[in-house]
Amino acid sequence: MTPARYRVRLAVGLLLWGVGSNDLRAADQPNASPTRLVVALKDGSRLVGNTATRELPVRTETLGDLKIPMAQLEYLDIDDTNLTASVVLRNGDRIRGQLPLRKLELATVFGAVTIPLQVIARIQAAGGERSVERGLILRYGFDQEDGDVVADQGPHRHDGAVHGAEIVQSGGRGWVCRFDGSTDYIEVANADFIEKIQDEVSMALWIKIAPAIQTKTLNFPHLVSKGATHSHLFSDFSFGISRAGGLAWQYANANNQPATVESDQPISKDAWHHVAATFGKGAIKLYVDGELQAAKTGPYESLRRSGQPLYIGCRYPEPLLDGFKGLIDDIRLWDRVLSDREVLALDHD
Repeated sequence: MTPARYRVRLAVGLLLWGVGSNDLRAADQPNASPTRLVVALKDGSRLVGNTATRELPVRTETLGDLKIPMAQLEYLDIDDTNLTASVVLRNGDRIRGQLPLRKLELATVFGAVTIPLQVIARIQAAGGERSVERGLILRYGFDQEDGDVVADQGPHRHDGAVHGAEIVQSGGRGWVCRFDGSTDYIEVANADFIEKIQDEVSMALWIKIAPAIQTKTLNFPHLVSKGATHSHLFSDFSFGISRAGGLAWQYANANNQPATVESDQPISKDAWHHVAATFGKGAIKLYVDGELQAAKTGPYESLRRSGQPLYIGCRYPEPLLDGFKGLIDDIRLWDRVLSDREVLALDHD
């Protein structure tokens, strides 16, 4: 679940790393090309502004002092201890080290604002958090305590019907959905914007696999499945936990011929993980915690269109087949292929 944030847009504000100081200062640099940033605070607030600085100093243990080009910054997360930062660049490079700075000064519509770095959770290049919303068609964040309906936070407001699954609170993620693996599921009625998916689709969600999950079901435990019925066992597309404990993506073509791609690395149980899958004309990628686990090309370039519902927590119900046992949060579905960079950003959302 993504908590609601109070957003403040800066009408003005140029941020400058103070040369020879421990402050990130608000200043004007007319000759500098500004980089727009999003600054997320630990209390849920968010500030948007520009920085005219060209380089970000980071002190690493193994590589010494580095200067990160601000134009290449994807995001950085700040830990509570010693202002240690995890920095991710647009090309995928990751660097961990201490920030020699201690506070951030912003020029805002309220005047000068000084923020200790200890209260900052993330500094991110603006645009990345919005671009990932392009092509989003469904999003279920389980942000409400309602046992019958799960609200769609995507553009279509296409709510799902809850059958047995419980909306509960989980430490660190807030409201999530719990599935028992035997009777619980969520049904999402078919719609034109879902049914049109054929050549490209992406899916991402947070999962916590129960220690007692049974992975050796008829096929494999399904997180999300679209189109499977008693007469057509295989889904238009489905995403789940493989029999070996990794990820599995399965889909069928127009002739009901199935194909499956799996990742080899098992996912640890009883811990939260971000998982994602992308499909683009037969090219399939599977991700765990932002890291690519498998990249293969399937035998079919397009997906079947069955006209059947989408299910969360099983392949299909009544009787329930290939159920998932554990917790699920923040399910998102796109009608396009996400990039590696976009999946990585979702892992830190």
